[in-house]
Amino acid sequence: MQLPAFTLPIRNVTANQRDAEFYIPGSILRITVDPTHPVAYGMPPEAAAFFIHSPAFAVGGASSQTPNATLPDTVRIVARYPDSNLLMSGWMLGEPVIARRAAVVEAVLGTGRVVLLGFRAEHRGQTHGTYKLLFNSLLLATSDPVR
Repeated sequence: MQLPAFTLPIRNVTANQRDAEFYIPGSILRITVDPTHPVAYGMPPEAAAFFIHSPAFAVGGASSQTPNATLPDTVRIVARYPDSNLLMSGWMLGEPVIARRAAVVEAVLGTGRVVLLGFRAEHRGQTHGTYKLLFNSLLLATSDPVR
């Protein structure tokens, strides 16, 4: 399944999951961040993100056995969920569904970019650190077009 609005090589691995197998009703999860990416400017290598019925992304030709194995040149993973111990606060069912999956993705589309924030980066101040991802995405939109 691709995201229909942009036809990107990205799929939401949480879509169509049964609540009996995957359910995160509102928890703080650990993410690992690539602080060298412009969307993550000022972020530490590890951060907390508020996840509530959110998407997580498989990118490129990734299968369920090898998450994000082959990335297209036009796609960069800005943040992802680690291999294990994702839960920082709250509760979750089905950690393996999103383990190693992308949480924030930037993709080139024509002469522009699409940034997918898979969690609520602005949720009521619960994780102030992720506001940077939202605001940096807006700043990136005003930068030079992709060539």
